[in-house]
Order: sequence, then C-alpha cells, then structure tokens
Amino acid sequence: EATRNHQRVIDMARELGIGIGMALNPATPAEHLEPFANSLECVLFMSVNPGFYGAPFIAGVLDKIRAFKDKHPDMHTSIDGGAKQDNIGMIATSGVDSICVGSAIFLSADPASSYQRLINQVNPGC
Repeated sequence: EATRNHQRVIDMARELGIGIGMALNPATPAEHLEPFANSLECVLFMSVNPGFYGAPFIAGVLDKIRAFKDKHPDMHTSIDGGAKQDNIGMIATSGVDSICVGSAIFLSADPASSYQRLINQVNPGC
C-alpha cells in the first residue's frame, strides 16, 4: 500500500527479474488484491496497524486470510504483527504459511526460550 500505481511497480519488478509480493494493512479488504493476484508470488497480511514495534494483534485479519486462501490456496501467505504465545496457535490454524514474530522473541528476557515455546505451540515436538 506504499504506492497507488501497483501495476507499474509489478511491471518494473518483473523487468528486473524480482519476485513480487504485496503487503496488506489490517483495514484494507483482501479484495483489493484480486486485480494483481495472478502476478503475485506471496501476500503479507499485516495484523497490526504499522508504525510501532509491539502493536496489539488484530484478530479480524485471520478471517481475511482464510477467505483469501479459499480463493488462492496455492498462494504463499504470511502474517506479521502481534504474534505472541497466547495467539500463535490460533494464527497457525488460519491457513497462513509463515508467521513473522518480533517483540514476542526480542523483547523477552530469554529470546531463545521464547522462540522455542512459540515453535512448540505451532509444531509440537520440534
């Protein structure tokens, strides 16, 4: 959402041989991706309002991910923002392919242990 001319940026990236992904802010409907979906390799769903580290998680984004994945099951999807130990299991069941985690690890007293706890919730036995 950093540009108003998405197709121009997509075309420039294609000319340079760069893979293409789009990020979507929490308030933006997933339908805004539809005109570009066939040009994308991945979509990043923001689950916080961008701007500061440690912002609160917006759970409604999970419904947006599910609806998008119903239409585009093979599209790689990621989520970024607000993932913590108390919600990462719910996030993992949304159909998202990858979860970006920041403050839940890096603001903890023991980042390695925090990381392992998150991994264990998403992939028990890892």
